[in-house]
Amino acid sequence: MAASDIEPITRADAINLVKKADVSPLNTNHAEAELEYSRLRIQAILEERKEVRNMRIRWSNWILGCIVAIVAVDFLLVGAVGFGWAKFPDGYTLPAFLGESIINIIGLAVIIVRFLFSDKKDLPKE
Repeated sequence: MAASDIEPITRADAINLVKKADVSPLNTNHAEAELEYSRLRIQAILEERKEVRNMRIRWSNWILGCIVAIVAVDFLLVGAVGFGWAKFPDGYTLPAFLGESIINIIGLAVIIVRFLFSDKKDLPKE
């Protein structure tokens, strides 16, 4: 998964994320302080979104690596049994192993869909 697949948040969206309660009516004494506070808050929100996006990329790559490793081991095991290099005394061992591997792959896919790419807001609730 490339970083370009994820839509970055725009400055306008970040400004909309700042609660209206955080910005009190500006007056001449506190105008600069309020504007600086808003700027820092928006910057923090954008930085947090960037960190979440990078975390998702790292985890999705790691899980993809796990899936590739599971499939590679299954392929090698089936090949070893097919060429007679490995034998199992019971006829159910290989199908059970392959079934367990498929369940692991489905479980990893569920983790990806439900956690890493859910529709929930990943910003802190305040």
